[in-house]
Amino acid sequence: MIFEKIRIDAGKTKEREIRFLNIPIIQYGRKEKYGILEKYIEIFPESLVKKYLHTIYKSLPNKYDLVFILRCNALGENYLLTYLYEEVMMKKGAKNACFILHGNNARYLDILKMFADVDIFITDIPLTIINTIFTKFVYKFDGTEFHIHHCPLSKTADFLSFKTKEHYTKTIMRYAGATKYKSLNCKINNNMISQVCSKIIGLNKEKFVFIIPECKSLIPLSETFWENLCNLLKLKGYDIYINSRAGINDFKVGITADLTLSDALCLASLAQGIIGMRSGFSEILTTLRVPMHIIYNNSIFGNANDILVSKIFTLKDYPNSAPQKIFEYCTSNNTEEHIINSILERF
Repeated sequence: MIFEKIRIDAGKTKEREIRFLNIPIIQYGRKEKYGILEKYIEIFPESLVKKYLHTIYKSLPNKYDLVFILRCNALGENYLLTYLYEEVMMKKGAKNACFILHGNNARYLDILKMFADVDIFITDIPLTIINTIFTKFVYKFDGTEFHIHHCPLSKTADFLSFKTKEHYTKTIMRYAGATKYKSLNCKINNNMISQVCSKIIGLNKEKFVFIIPECKSLIPLSETFWENLCNLLKLKGYDIYINSRAGINDFKVGITADLTLSDALCLASLAQGIIGMRSGFSEILTTLRVPMHIIYNNSIFGNANDILVSKIFTLKDYPNSAPQKIFEYCTSNNTEEHIINSILERF
């Protein structure tokens, strides 16, 4: 940490700043205002915001008049922007837009390109910096407008506390400054499916169930639950694919492979059914219109129970979903045995 005096003006105005890794994080001193010297302190000053906007601006290969900085780590929020950004462009009169992902979310790039006809770039600016300095929804720099999606970090706390009772997709739409979700088709073709199938050995592609046991935001179910469910599905003649972010299968049943998100989406399009925890990836799977069985447990955020989570985040209200093919279960009013039996009845 470096303490540096940056300006003294005839003893009247003094400005100092504290830097960390040569980045100004605090400016303070006294400034003249209406003929009076007033003390001030500014944490993460405007000059720092401009510095990083300039960094992003200069890194882009082309001139963009609208740039979306996808701050959030959640796949679902970023996916929903693909339905909304064109309306925002139209409202702003923008001709050329792009998405900026931070390095933590680089794995989302391929799947977002399956929905959005827009350039997508990765920035090496740390997420902690992005979350700390970008406290507004919109910034302007050198003729380019920057949108922080889906909201600044300060708004996320309200969102995760479940203070709002409106559906999650409406909140995202409102934050984006849009009024409706456009009709959108996922870009899956036969060549993509063939390539994915060549990576999966030993799975009956004609009769299998796609299982999603993982979720970042809900309390997980037991391994026993998934093993019992999968074994009973196998007795009905179904093969099992276990989708895992790490490509690791902790269960004693099923096949797992280390797939990208876009690969997993292609594979799921062939399944006779999808069963899993409510997750960001399950939001994207609604576009496939494959029968889905989604389980809600208590949230790890905001002490929200499964009933509240299911009301605010139900997949039946998602754009381009098929509500009649989506079956949802809450753990608080169903035993694990009842959930398993209810799912099996529909296979």
